[in-house]
Amino acid sequence: MLASLLSARSGATLTHLNARRVGTIRAEQNRMLRELLAFAGFDIAPAPIKVPASGVYLTNAALCLKSGGVQAPVKDEWFKNCGVSFLRAQVEIVDPRVVVALGQQAYRALCYAFGIPHGSFRDVVNRHKPIPLPTGASLVAVYHCGQRILNTHRRRDEQFEDWKLVKSIAEDGNRDAGRGISSDRRGSASHQ
Repeated sequence: MLASLLSARSGATLTHLNARRVGTIRAEQNRMLRELLAFAGFDIAPAPIKVPASGVYLTNAALCLKSGGVQAPVKDEWFKNCGVSFLRAQVEIVDPRVVVALGQQAYRALCYAFGIPHGSFRDVVNRHKPIPLPTGASLVAVYHCGQRILNTHRRRDEQFEDWKLVKSIAEDGNRDAGRGISSDRRGSASHQ
C-alpha cells in the first residue's frame, strides 16, 4: 500500500505502517520502513508494542475504502480525490516540518492535495531537494520500501541515501528546539 510520512514541528509524524497484515512480504516491508525511519532519527516499534510518542504519525495517502481486497488495484482518481478531501487536512492539523511521500502515488496525492504540479517522480527523488508546501512543511519524495521496488527500482543503499534529506530536515528541527527556537506554520524561526 502507498502512503506518506510527516515529521511534525511539535513532535508528531505521518506515513503508512500496517503491522496488522501478517505475511512475509508485509513484515519485510515494515522492517525496511522501520530501518529507514530509525536512520532519519525516528524510533518506532511494531503496532502491538506500546511505547512513548516517537514523533511519528502514520496514514495512507488514499484514505478511501476500496473493494476487491488488499491486492486489488487502487484507482488514480482515489488518490486525487482523497488527497484533496482528507490528506491535506491531516497535514494541516499535524503541522509537520517534513512530509515524506512514500512512493509515487503518495507523491501524486500530496501534489494534488496542495495544487502542486508534479513532474517525473524519478527526477524529484533524484534531485534530493525538498519541495516547499504552503503550510511551511517540506515535501520529500522517496521510493516505496517494498520488496518489489527494492528489487526493481531503488536498491537498499540508494533508499538510505534518499532518506538523508529527511534526516537533515528532522535534525535541523531538533537543533532549533534545543536552542529554544520554534517554527511557525510558514517555517520562520522565532525565539521563545
